[in-house]
Amino acid sequence: MDIPAHHEPSPGKPLSASPPVPEPGRPNPPQPLQAAPNDSIVGFLLLGLFLSLPGVLIAWITGRDGHGWEHGGRVAAWIGALLSPFVWLAIIIVFTLLFTGSVTMLGCLMPGADCLAQ
Repeated sequence: MDIPAHHEPSPGKPLSASPPVPEPGRPNPPQPLQAAPNDSIVGFLLLGLFLSLPGVLIAWITGRDGHGWEHGGRVAAWIGALLSPFVWLAIIIVFTLLFTGSVTMLGCLMPGADCLAQ
């Protein structure tokens, strides 16, 4: 298979620009970060969910410079803040049940406790 030494681009297709080569001894220039909209929306939702109104404020401060705030982040943070009381109530109930169950089981380990005689 012969590889031509010079290839002419077909008409209508622009030439692709090659990435810039850094000068020797100089660091590479920083590249802009590509925002992942779905990841930032999940992050805004979790901020609102676990931190409620302070989470919405943090989401606004960190996301207003074009990092997803306008692309659904605002709605996700507020939905998280509205669901936050229910999530914290569920967490409190679960941990209360776990704590009382473990205290009850520890009471059965005390000398003289008759937990099996019920």
